[in-house]
Amino acid sequence: MAMIPSALLAVMLATLSVQEMRDVHGLTKLEFPWVAVELVIHAMIVRRLMQFDVPQDIHCLEFFAGSHLSSQVAKAFGELGLPALAFDILRGLSLIGSGTHDLTSAMGLISAVISLLQIRCGGLVHLGTVCTSFIFLNCATHTRSIAFPLGWRGHLDYVELGNVLASRSSILALLAWGLGAFPILEQPLRSMMIALPSWQRVAAYFDEAEKKGWVGQRLKLSKVNMACFRAPSPKPTALYSTEAFDLLMNMRIPRKEDRPAAKDPISIQYTDAAGVKRVAGGPGLKGTQMYTPEFGRALAAWWMAHGPVSAGRARRRWCLQQSADLSMDAMKDAVLSYSQLEHFNFAEGHLLDALDELRHPWFQRALHLSGA
Repeated sequence: MAMIPSALLAVMLATLSVQEMRDVHGLTKLEFPWVAVELVIHAMIVRRLMQFDVPQDIHCLEFFAGSHLSSQVAKAFGELGLPALAFDILRGLSLIGSGTHDLTSAMGLISAVISLLQIRCGGLVHLGTVCTSFIFLNCATHTRSIAFPLGWRGHLDYVELGNVLASRSSILALLAWGLGAFPILEQPLRSMMIALPSWQRVAAYFDEAEKKGWVGQRLKLSKVNMACFRAPSPKPTALYSTEAFDLLMNMRIPRKEDRPAAKDPISIQYTDAAGVKRVAGGPGLKGTQMYTPEFGRALAAWWMAHGPVSAGRARRRWCLQQSADLSMDAMKDAVLSYSQLEHFNFAEGHLLDALDELRHPWFQRALHLSGA
């Protein structure tokens, strides 16, 4: 990735408020990859230029929430009277020409980061990233494996889409942590998304954070069964987070007769032409992607009892303390110097193309028109 021109970055930094500059400087002290820091700077500027109306002090931010009929995690927080925001491309379809909920677009990614900037310390950022091209049932088509999680068929649209969304989800998870919240990536237990290079780098970052004194912040795997939350099938599920969900892991799985019946078959058994018995996804499989209200309420109840608010505040406080004795010019110089360091290619180009678009002359003209 080409480094951002220092002149452009200097103009961008000059538009930030003191608090925004302290937040950006704090991310550099956490040694975040530059791609994440630059996304935050762009988001802060776009938020001001376009006057985005985003709720303040968000307790829960649910990405890939689905339509207004789903978003069960955000709804559960809303039932408790806590500010929550649901983010999904289906929610932007009513806005003609709007890409603000489309994470494959630069504006959608920036909108997501703007929402993250409003999260409260200890808030929950839930990522139910689309798993279609990562699940075991579909491996013959997407050709992903632990050895090659990006798949051998990158020319397939849905495989490429999966790579883009997963990579951008990884940077959102990292930013959530840096801003004092905590992320959850929810996937079917046998999904290979966590094996992607971008998510492995997130895991490696948290391992390093643990070694540097951020106790208990390694990425953990909690295994839960959706049948415990009134889903029709057991659906073993992985929750990857810096927090552990022991209470949800130790729930008893109800018997099949005690669970709600699926409207359509979830799986179909058949015998192929060679006489081999096989299993394929049934018409009801897609419906299992939606969370039940009970699952959303279980996460909200866990957060009310165990939400890491104090840990999030400690992280934010530490970041702000790094600039306590620095002037605006000193912070600006520090960020400019950090931008010129060698940073690893965080997300295989799926984030970098968004930055290239944001560095486009139209953005520079917008800066000029704003008086920066």
